[in-house]
This record gives sequence, structure tokens and C-alpha cells, in this order.
Amino acid sequence: MTASTVFDTRFYPFYGRLHENRVYGGWCPETVTDRTDYLQVVDMGAMLSVCAVATQGEKINNEWTTNYKL
Repeated sequence: MTASTVFDTRFYPFYGRLHENRVYGGWCPETVTDRTDYLQVVDMGAMLSVCAVATQGEKINNEWTTNYKL
């Protein structure tokens, strides 16, 4: 997993996986105002069709993404 920015070491991109429990349990970009920030998963190991997406908010501060693009 990669990300365009990271808020700090509590929010690494790999913490952005569903059901992650380390630290705050999520990725967080450097700012909340830059709409070009992204979290990216590139290699799924094979050619696959994505038919659903699940998201979750950060586990401690009740914060989450309200919209996204695939």
C-alpha cells in the first residue's frame, strides 16, 4: 500500500487495511483539505474484478472518509 501523504507515524498507509487494529487503526493524510490525497493498493496478485468496496472509520476519534473515487 502507498499513500500520497501521511499525517504521522500513527497513520501509515498499511494501517488503512480493513479491520486493522494497530495504533489508531487507519491511514490519515497530512491534511484534511487536500482532495488529491490518496491511498493506493496496486498488486492484488492476479487479474481480478472488484465487485465491492468496504470502508471503516478511524477507531479512536470517530473520523472517516465521506467520499472517494475508484
